[in-house]
Amino acid sequence: MSRLCGAWALSGKPAALLLPEEAKQAMRAFLGMAPEDCGEFARGPLWILAPRRNMAQREGRCIAFEGCVAFEEEAQDLEWLLREQDPETEIRIRPNGQYALLYGDAQRNKLFLLRDPSGGERLYYLQLGELLLFSTSLKALLAHPNVERSIHPGAAAECLINGQVLFGRQSLFAGVCEVPPGCAAAVYGGAVAVRPHWDLLEKP
Repeated sequence: MSRLCGAWALSGKPAALLLPEEAKQAMRAFLGMAPEDCGEFARGPLWILAPRRNMAQREGRCIAFEGCVAFEEEAQDLEWLLREQDPETEIRIRPNGQYALLYGDAQRNKLFLLRDPSGGERLYYLQLGELLLFSTSLKALLAHPNVERSIHPGAAAECLINGQVLFGRQSLFAGVCEVPPGCAAAVYGGAVAVRPHWDLLEKP
């Protein structure tokens, strides 16, 4: 079950204030988590819902994932990933596993949506006014009352032929994009750029 969603304010305003309470509750309901298991991060332009065990925060930064992250050493965990990532440099988080992962820095106005090269976990996003909504579940995004539920004709035709959308970032729903496997959607302020995040030919 997909259990990660959130919002980023492209304007820099507090995302928790821009997102209607009705939308928060609807998205929360689709995640299907008990209240005691649901973690929430709300600081500056970033608002996130994720399982508590899949989430860590430190000095205005937050990391959360859906799927499976494998650490090489017993002492390594999400807190270790946050400590290892220098907030002043380009993101270098590339753990082993099969996951969709989010790294947000509310103080420096940075957001990264990462998907491992296997593509086993989905990660969707869409722009809705001042907000960039993201989730590992299409249903959670479509739960927002202002998101249109219209089918993208080209993606629908591709699904009929291939059984799924095989190329590009477009999902079955118009306006909703998907982070490709092995890529990151990097958000600096109000701009979103999708680029490769892994070099599969790079030597370890």
